Amino acid sequence: MNQALPRTLVIDDFAGEPPAPVRDEAGFGFEDLLSIILSQRLFILAVVAMVMVAGAVYLQFRPPVYSATALVALGNPRGEEVNKNPSPAFNPDTALIQSEIEVLVSSDMLGRLINELGGDLVAERLGIPDAAAFKDADPDSLKMRDLVQALQERFSATRQQTSNVIAISFRSGAPDTSVLFANSLVDVYLNSKIDERLGASKRASDWLTQRVEQLRGEVETKEAAVARYRADMKLLSVDGATITEQQFFQLQSEVLTARADLAEKQARMSQLRQVTDSDGDTEAVADALNSPSIQALRARESEIAGRQAELSIRYGDKHPSTLQVRREHAEVLDQITAEIRRIKASQVNEVEISRIRLRSLEGSLSQLEGSLVAGNRAIVRLNELERDALASTSVYQDFLLRAREIAEQESLKVVDARGVSRALEPSAPTTTSPKLWMAFTFAAGLFIGLLAAIVRAFLNDRIVRPEDITRKLGATALVTVPLILRRQLRRMPPDERTPEDYLVNQPMTAFAESMRVLGATLLSDFEKGPGMAVAVTSAVAAEGKTTLSLSLGRAAAMSGLRVLIIDCDARRPSLSAGLSDKPSLSLTDVIRNGVDWKTVAMPDPLTPALVLPINEAPGELHTLFRPESVRKLINQVRPEFDLIVLDCPPILAVAETRWLTAVADATVIVTQWNKTRMSAVRTALREVRRAKGHVAGIVLNRTDVSVTKSFSFSDSLYYGNAGKGYYTR
Repeated sequence: MNQALPRTLVIDDFAGEPPAPVRDEAGFGFEDLLSIILSQRLFILAVVAMVMVAGAVYLQFRPPVYSATALVALGNPRGEEVNKNPSPAFNPDTALIQSEIEVLVSSDMLGRLINELGGDLVAERLGIPDAAAFKDADPDSLKMRDLVQALQERFSATRQQTSNVIAISFRSGAPDTSVLFANSLVDVYLNSKIDERLGASKRASDWLTQRVEQLRGEVETKEAAVARYRADMKLLSVDGATITEQQFFQLQSEVLTARADLAEKQARMSQLRQVTDSDGDTEAVADALNSPSIQALRARESEIAGRQAELSIRYGDKHPSTLQVRREHAEVLDQITAEIRRIKASQVNEVEISRIRLRSLEGSLSQLEGSLVAGNRAIVRLNELERDALASTSVYQDFLLRAREIAEQESLKVVDARGVSRALEPSAPTTTSPKLWMAFTFAAGLFIGLLAAIVRAFLNDRIVRPEDITRKLGATALVTVPLILRRQLRRMPPDERTPEDYLVNQPMTAFAESMRVLGATLLSDFEKGPGMAVAVTSAVAAEGKTTLSLSLGRAAAMSGLRVLIIDCDARRPSLSAGLSDKPSLSLTDVIRNGVDWKTVAMPDPLTPALVLPINEAPGELHTLFRPESVRKLINQVRPEFDLIVLDCPPILAVAETRWLTAVADATVIVTQWNKTRMSAVRTALREVRRAKGHVAGIVLNRTDVSVTKSFSFSDSLYYGNAGKGYYTR
C-alpha cells in the first residue's frame, strides 16, 4: 500500500534560494525589508560581486589621466589688525576663500581663459573635433558654452587644509596640456584681481567721501537730541545710576534688615510663649530666653533645692530649718516668675516697635517705587535716543576710518592674491587608490543589489511566508508544514518512504507536530458536534493535498479520534490507488446504488482510521457529487466519527469541488511554499466563498524551514528555533 502512495513531499536536500516576500497592501515596513535582505542575501552578494568585478576591470583598463597643480595664496583683505584674536569656532576667512574657489572655476573666469589662449587651441587640447570652428565663435553661442563646461569638468580648486592657499588642478590625457591650462588659469585670475583693485579704488573713494559728510550731520543731530531730553526730564546720574535708583536700593536694603529683625524677635517671643504656656520648668525658660538673671536665679534655686532635700532627710519636713529653706525656695521661684513676666512684656514691646518701623519703611519704599517707575519710563526713551546716537557715531567712525585709509593708499585692496607655485609637468598619471575604489564599488554594488532585491520581491507572486497569507490574501494561515528531505526518508524501510508513513513511524518530528496542530486548530475553532467534515483542496494540482489529507487523518486517529478519510477525486484517485487491496466497491456505489458505506470502508493498515475509496470514473462525475448526495452521505457517517476528511480535487481544475466545499463544515486550501501563486489562491478563495463554503484557512505546505526561519517572523519560527529540543529530525 505504502509504495503506491504519491511521494509529493520528497525533494532534494537543497531547496535553493527562495524569492523574497513582497510588500503587502498594508505597507512596507522594517520587517519586510529585513526579510528581503535575509531571503535574497545570495542574490545581493552576487550583484555586489559583479559590480566589484566590473569596477576592477575599469580600474585596470581605464585611460591614463595626468593632473597638474598650481598654488595661489590669498591675503586678508581687511588687514591683520582688524581681528587679531579670531574665535577658534569661526574663521572669518573661510567664506572668503570658498567664494574665491567658486570664482576660479566660474564660467566667467574660464571664458577669460578661452579668450586668452584662443578657442581653437583650447578645443584642440581638449580633443574636440573641428577645433578651428572655435576660433572666432561667439562667446554666448551654445558651442562656446559647451567648451566652457568641458573645461569646468576637468578643473578643480580646493583649499589646502586650513591655510589661505588654493590648489588649482587640471586633468588631461596629455601632461603638457594639464600644465598649460593650470598655469594659464592662475595668470588670468591674478590679472582679474588687478583690474578689480583699480576699478574698486575709484568707486569707493567717491562714494565714501559723500557718505562721510552725510553721517557727520546725522551724528550731530542725534547727540543734541540726547542732551536736550536728559535736561528736560532731569535724569541726573552718579556712577552710572540715577539718584532715585540709589535711594531705592538703599531703602530696599533697610526694609530687608527690618523684616529680618522683626522675624527674629517674633520667633523669640513665640518660643517663650510655647515654653511658658506648656508649664515648662525654669531651666527650659532660661534656655529659651538666654537671660543671665534667670540663669542666676535658676542656679540659686537649684542650690536651695539641694539644701532642702538634705534638711528634709536629716531633720524631717516639720523642722524649722526645713521650713525656712522651703520658704526661701518659694521666694526664688516667685522671683523667676516675675522676671519671666517682665522679659515677656519687654519682648512684646520690642516686636511692636519693629513692626511699626517696618511699616514705615515699606510705605516709603512704595512711594519711591512710583517715582522710580516714572523715571524708568523716561530712561527707556533716553536709552533709545542714546543707542540711536551711538549707532550713528559707530557708522560714522567706521566710514571716516575707511576714507582715511583710501586717502593714504594708492589703491583699495579688495582681495590680495599672489601665485605661490607654478604647475609642473607630471611624470606619471594619477592613480586612484585600489582600496578606496574597491570600497566605493562595494558600497555601490550593495546599494544596487538591495534595490534589485526589492524590485525582484515586488514582482514575486508566490507565497513564501505565513504573513503573505494573512496580509495579502486576507485569510488565516493555519499551519506551516515543514519539508521532508530525502535523507530523512532514507532512514525508513524501503516500503515506508512516504510522508504519511514517516508521520506514523516518527511521531515526534516537526512534520507530525504540524498535522496535530492543524487537527487541533480545526476541531477547536470549527467544532459543530460529532463528525466534523473538512474538505481538503488546493488551487491547482500537485500541491500535496492528498498526502496532507491522509496525514491529517492519521495524526487525528493516532490521537484517539474516530476518523474517516473519503477519497473524492475520481479523476486521479491517488488516495485509493495507494491501498494495498484493490476495492471492489467504492464511493461511487455508495452514492449511486445506495450500498452501505460500512461495507465499502477499508481500514488504514497503520492507524485506526477508515478510508472510503473511489474508483476512477471520469464519465459520471457531472452527477456523482451533487450537494444533496454528498450531504446525505455525510449525515450518515457523522454520528460514527469525530473527524471526516474529504480529499477533494483542485478547485480551479474540477467543478464538483465547489459542491464538496459547500457541503463540508470547513475547507482547507493547501498551497506549496515558493511555488503557488497568489493570484491562483485568491481565485480559489473566491470560488469557495461563491459556492457558500466556509474557508477555515490556508496551509503552507512543503516549507523549507532551514531557509524561512532566517527571514520569516511568524509561524515558520515554530519549526525553526522555537522547536529546538522538542522534535526529532
